Amino acid sequence: MGGDSIDYFEDWSHPEIISKLCVILVVVREGFPLKQINDKIDYLKKKFPCDIRIVHCKQYDISSSKIRNDIRKKIDVSEFLNSDVYNYIRKNNLYNM
Repeated sequence: MGGDSIDYFEDWSHPEIISKLCVILVVVREGFPLKQINDKIDYLKKKFPCDIRIVHCKQYDISSSKIRNDIRKKIDVSEFLNSDVYNYIRKNNLYNM
């Protein structure tokens, strides 16, 4: 998830279950400084049993919401997704209305 999403993770539906079952990966995004993200991770680790890791990778100027909306509109988003993920979405007809 992006650094903006980790900022409100505790407001998600059942964050205590998600944090127990998943390793949470956070990508630093513009507008959310690394210190702010680290402070939030420290807070969440005190609140939930969680493994949260920061991922340093190439940044794309696109949100998951935009990707889902583009898929609904039949716009090719393959450049933004791992090929296995993209193929899974297509095979299972995800995000289509």
